[in-house]
Amino acid sequence: MYRMLFLMLQIVIVLSRDSLQTSKYRKSQVCFAQQRILKGCMLLAGNKPISGMQCAMACSAKVECEGYSLELETSKCYIRTNCAGLASVCAQQDDGFQHFKRLPTPESCTNGGFWDTSLHACICVHSFAGKRCERKAESCEEVLEFGPEAEMVESTIVLYPCLAEIFTYCSVRSGDVITHVASYTGSGNFNRGWADYVTGFVNNSTGKNEFWMGLGNIRCLTASAFPQDLIINLTLSPPLGSSSSFIIEYMQFTVGNASTFFRYNFATFFSSKTGPLSPNYNINNCLGPPTGQGFSTPDADHDNDPTPNTNAAFIARSGWWFCLPQVGVPPPCNSFGLMFSRPGEHISPEHMKFDTINLPGLYNYKVLVEMYLRRKTAA
Repeated sequence: MYRMLFLMLQIVIVLSRDSLQTSKYRKSQVCFAQQRILKGCMLLAGNKPISGMQCAMACSAKVECEGYSLELETSKCYIRTNCAGLASVCAQQDDGFQHFKRLPTPESCTNGGFWDTSLHACICVHSFAGKRCERKAESCEEVLEFGPEAEMVESTIVLYPCLAEIFTYCSVRSGDVITHVASYTGSGNFNRGWADYVTGFVNNSTGKNEFWMGLGNIRCLTASAFPQDLIINLTLSPPLGSSSSFIIEYMQFTVGNASTFFRYNFATFFSSKTGPLSPNYNINNCLGPPTGQGFSTPDADHDNDPTPNTNAAFIARSGWWFCLPQVGVPPPCNSFGLMFSRPGEHISPEHMKFDTINLPGLYNYKVLVEMYLRRKTAA
């Protein structure tokens, strides 16, 4: 009698365990177990060996748990949470562990995320990411992976490894992931100091349509292992008629650290133009030579002008990577220069030297400057 009850209890336990692992967990392959333990995103659930079912139950009790891992030799249970900067899936898992990933369920979506019945997954909003929308996205790739399908998503992401919370827009163009660096319409204030340009800013007077991500964050993005291209897209729109667009692409764009005053580098650049403007109006290289100068602001002079007390950023009234024109090379453009919208306004020769975007004679034109980093997802 008791033996029969004992056998039935064992069957119930086995079925409960299998049901738990089948409905809520699947075997997975996880990279860098030891690094995850050292970083504190793979936590030991008690010092005593416990069963796989108990380990799964311990994971289920924590919203932030992404899965659990069993150390085969010791039968110790580890609870896994998000580990910034480390791949979650790899071709071959670590030896000595058996890993299980937690499957999302309709009731598990957090932070406003909602369940998609066709995808059987949580759809995240407000720049959250993860299988259950349990954390802030760490890149535009994650915003687009876990969020709803949209042409462009306004995002606040926690940029890894800098751990800075930044404002940006995320989008996909021709399959490539786009992280917007800046947007300028000519109406906001870009005549700012060094501290603002390093950390970034948003012009509240124009909502969130104008912003600069910040040199430190651009440095962080371009210092990653995946090469990115910088794209400057300038659109000039007359009061009536069709707009003209200028696109300048900088391949393999990188920015140095603060000790170099965020000096840029790039491999090659391409420029193109579409629209009705005559060939006399053209935008060439907005940055100058491939190995450029440090970034300058009205209160921090890092351009290559040897003349004492001459700051291109102060003259141009905006921050930029200003390089003096070279023989046979057009002057670099000033992406955030002031707009001159009335025929009677005076533009000094000194100012024009650093201002080839605000072209003379194009009065009452509206300007839109978009800068974004493009990470190619296909060869």
